[in-house]
Amino acid sequence: ELFKYGFLGPAVDVPAPDVGTGEREMAWMKDQYQTLFGVNDINAPGCVTGKPITSGGIVGRTEATGRGVYYATRAFVNHPKVM
Repeated sequence: ELFKYGFLGPAVDVPAPDVGTGEREMAWMKDQYQTLFGVNDINAPGCVTGKPITSGGIVGRTEATGRGVYYATRAFVNHPKVM
C-alpha cells in the first residue's frame, strides 16, 4: 500500500527500525517489496534500512546513529563559541 501511493521506495522514503521493530521486520519489508515490485530491480534492497547483513544490510548500521550523535556532540562542545 505504501508503494502504491508513492510513500515507499528507494528514492522516496526509506523506513528504518524503531521501537518494536528491528532487523527481522526490515528484512520482511524488503522481501515483500522485492516480491511485489522489484525482484530484478537493483535498487529494491534500498527500500528499507536496518536489514541484517544476510539480507543486504551493512556492517555498522546498528552503531551508526549513536556514532553520529557522538561526532555531532564532540563538534558542538569543541566549537569556540560554545565553550
